[in-house]
Amino acid sequence: MNELITIREVESNEEIAEFWRERDEYMIRDVFPNDTLGEPLTQNDLDWFLSKEYKDHMMEIFYRDEDKAHFVFFEENGERIGFCSYVTYFSEDNKCFIIDYCIRPEFRRQGYGKACFRGLKERETKKGADYFELNISNEGNRSFWASLGFEHNGFDEYGSILYQLKPAQCGEITYEVFQIKDFDQLKQLMAGYKKAIGEELLTNTQKASLKNAIENHEIFFFVAKRKTRLIGMCSVSLTFSTYQCKKSGVFEDFYILPVYQNRGIATSLTECVFYWCDKHDITSLWVGSSKGDIDMYQHLGFGVQLESLLAWSSDKKSRHTYKT
Repeated sequence: MNELITIREVESNEEIAEFWRERDEYMIRDVFPNDTLGEPLTQNDLDWFLSKEYKDHMMEIFYRDEDKAHFVFFEENGERIGFCSYVTYFSEDNKCFIIDYCIRPEFRRQGYGKACFRGLKERETKKGADYFELNISNEGNRSFWASLGFEHNGFDEYGSILYQLKPAQCGEITYEVFQIKDFDQLKQLMAGYKKAIGEELLTNTQKASLKNAIENHEIFFFVAKRKTRLIGMCSVSLTFSTYQCKKSGVFEDFYILPVYQNRGIATSLTECVFYWCDKHDITSLWVGSSKGDIDMYQHLGFGVQLESLLAWSSDKKSRHTYKT
């Protein structure tokens, strides 16, 4: 079947208009009514994805010179069987991100979906694509992409589930102090971390506050990177401890993307933090741990157990009122 399928670039204004008509029909027919996994779509989301503003945004990416969006039609013997939109980030880490992927209803469950992706994968891999990623929104498309080798890889900034067909080779991983130019990527890691520990996603106000705290050196993030892509993080907030009457820190936000776990990255990232602390005369780090994670943190080097840590939060109202 692969030999019979043609992947044809959408180029003319007439075909661009056809693409958007089919894409809107797909969103209304298949995506919006079947959104059952990840953060639920709101009415604002629905309005945005069908809006002129969204299409104008995508057309800007379509017409740009670097890392441009591609709109393609899948065809067999001249008959259209589906479409796809995607961007391959050759200027970054060669990720091919699939935005929309649709096989027309009358061609489903006949092997066309897998055949079209294999053709797309071959096409982009030849150009230099290293791995593939996309959002999933229901059990049906989760199962479909899993059958092609995609694995759960956390969440995007907005809480939508990400699946990745990971690189054949992991390659070199670097460890460094976070740079604010990568804040958009950090927001995505924070979403994955929050979801992993069962907390609410950061609001826009909280994201702005976090960025401000990083810029003001109130909190330091450390990251693991594959090429230009952040794949892991942790943070240290500085304080002063009377335990040794020296500078101390609170270790938090420890998260590695799922497809990169169990590769020794957590150990190397923690060692990067310990080295940085030594260089900056920070003599101790504190970490709050659930019972299930105690062994992990001890293995990473947090070997001094100080009973239980409790926290006060201004979100919780005090039982007492004091005069000031």
